[in-house]
Amino acid sequence: MSEQRFVKLYASILQSSIWLEPSDTFRTWIMFLALSDLDGHVAGSTRTLAVTAGMNGVSEESFHASLRALMSPDEGSSDGGDGVRIRKCPPPDGGYEIVNYKRYFERRSAAQKRKAAEMRDYRAKKKASAKRIGPDAGEIPFGDGELVGR
Repeated sequence: MSEQRFVKLYASILQSSIWLEPSDTFRTWIMFLALSDLDGHVAGSTRTLAVTAGMNGVSEESFHASLRALMSPDEGSSDGGDGVRIRKCPPPDGGYEIVNYKRYFERRSAAQKRKAAEMRDYRAKKKASAKRIGPDAGEIPFGDGELVGR
């Protein structure tokens, strides 16, 4: 990956069933999150992802066991779906899809929602203000508020 990104990681992961998986499965899950794009797609073949996992201490055998676990229904799933965490993507794209990626990526806290509403209001006021400026738009305040033409 050439661009640096981050992944939202919520405290609720501590009560999630993924926390109860063997450590190599958990590490593989975190690797998938870290490698995913903005749509939750993880590029790469199973082989190249196994090599990446191996560079992070997960054996190839354990990686394949982790894939099976992540692609199997999760009995502890609370999202109303089948509990599958990842799915293999068909060619030509290939790779894997993190099933609920968008849902968690788009989740926002009350503070984030409040800030977004403030920004919407700010932009609307700025846009309305720009429309009211009219024919003197070529004048700009200078220093002590004196208007100077361009």
